[in-house]
Amino acid sequence: MRTLIANTLIVGGLIAGTWCVAGCDDTAEEPAVEETTVDPAVEEGPAEDDVVAEAEPTEEELPIPEDFADEAEESISDENYAAQLDELEAEIEADIEAGGSTEGG
Repeated sequence: MRTLIANTLIVGGLIAGTWCVAGCDDTAEEPAVEETTVDPAVEEGPAEDDVVAEAEPTEEELPIPEDFADEAEESISDENYAAQLDELEAEIEADIEAGGSTEGG
């Protein structure tokens, strides 16, 4: 009887071992993972030394309506004011669409 139990355990162990080896087969097809390489310079962005900060304009450099008054009096008349206004509106709209701002900062 002991021989029968021993043989059964040996055969069972061999079968279980075979299943384990078959389950751990390295040749099995795994889904392909597309590897992409990332350029570290692109991922990190520019170095701090490469970034040039724009200086805030001084009070004297900021445009004010009086800076444009003389030019406006010469170029805008009763006949062309509508066309000049349309041109300014189109310029402002294009600036907004480009991500700019209509405000001074």
